[in-house]
Amino acid sequence: RSQGICSVGRFRAMNLGELKEIFDSAGLPLVSSTSSKTGTTGTSDTTGSASAASAASASPASGSDDEIQQVQLMLSQESEALAKSMWRPLRTTGDQISVVSFNMLLKGFDQKPYYPNIPAALRSWQWRKQQLQHLICGIDADVYCMQEVECSTFAQEFGFLAQNGYSAVAPKDDSKGKIPELAKCAIFFKMEKLQHVWHEHRSRVVLCALKHQSGQVIYFASCHLEGAPSEGRTRLTQLRKALQSIRKHQEQSGFDASRCALVFTGDFNEDESGPVARSLALQPGDREAEAGECELVDHGLHLADIYDPNTGPFSLRPPTFGAPPTSGKTKLRAIDFMFYTCKTLSPVAVRAPFTPEQEEATLERSIPAEWHFSDHVPLGAVFQVSTSEDSQEKVMIV
Repeated sequence: RSQGICSVGRFRAMNLGELKEIFDSAGLPLVSSTSSKTGTTGTSDTTGSASAASAASASPASGSDDEIQQVQLMLSQESEALAKSMWRPLRTTGDQISVVSFNMLLKGFDQKPYYPNIPAALRSWQWRKQQLQHLICGIDADVYCMQEVECSTFAQEFGFLAQNGYSAVAPKDDSKGKIPELAKCAIFFKMEKLQHVWHEHRSRVVLCALKHQSGQVIYFASCHLEGAPSEGRTRLTQLRKALQSIRKHQEQSGFDASRCALVFTGDFNEDESGPVARSLALQPGDREAEAGECELVDHGLHLADIYDPNTGPFSLRPPTFGAPPTSGKTKLRAIDFMFYTCKTLSPVAVRAPFTPEQEEATLERSIPAEWHFSDHVPLGAVFQVSTSEDSQEKVMIV
């Protein structure tokens, strides 16, 4: 079989000061995660940035100047094609916005004991980082709701964001440096379309409000909810507190909640039968009180599930997760979701998490693999920003 070369290339880590220079030269602020701030484009939390810079200089950064590395992996033509199709773009026009959610699998995966059959070359961050860059720049979404982004090295590892027109609500290290490999949620957004208004970090959720170029205020929640199967109540609490924070900010800002948009997305660590997805699917006036032993969150919002086979373009809910099994064959699961306010956002296109070829390859060999660097795949959609009723146009699969 003929071979292709996927080259990671050369890169070096940057400290926060260097990253800030890149953002400043591009006219883009780096939104600090040390405190919640309300502001406008061009406004950054300089106190938080100084604190983060101090923390960065106090701890060694991976990939310093004398550790520049070159890594090459040989890919078959099949794997190269599978990888490139993972980067397929979400194109927008006019008053549209594209949103992607992705659990990238933490940077420190190479130091973790799980998935022991994944070879060292595919666990290497040097290789995985380059694949992440290809994915973010290839899909070219307006907003990325990310999970498992390492806090302590964010400034060094994500300097490429500013060079590609993104600012970020960075992950917050609530361990205060005690857990160097701590990974949290983050949000990246294109500054040419979106203006930062507010952000807040909660347990396993990062929230932000962005003002779209159309004038519409859109709230985003990127979540990585509690993972233990038995912790359904904890996941519901995390959902409830996140929605309460959004509602509190709307009230304090004088925003009409019915006119604001919301995208609540991420890794729920449960399937559609779980209490979180069932809560978000509740419509105003629904009287479903319990999900097993858990009381559902009655939020009063008109939310829709972009991957709901009953209302969307898919006949079956597509899987989003394909990790190596502890035994037996790989089983694909849908544990990542994207809910949106259907009165203020109208779906135009929805991303197929796996192409048929990618799904077949994952069932055969699981992921991470030579063509994809995480155990999750990105999900996403293009929305028309609107204050009208639900769109009746056919939603495309891309």
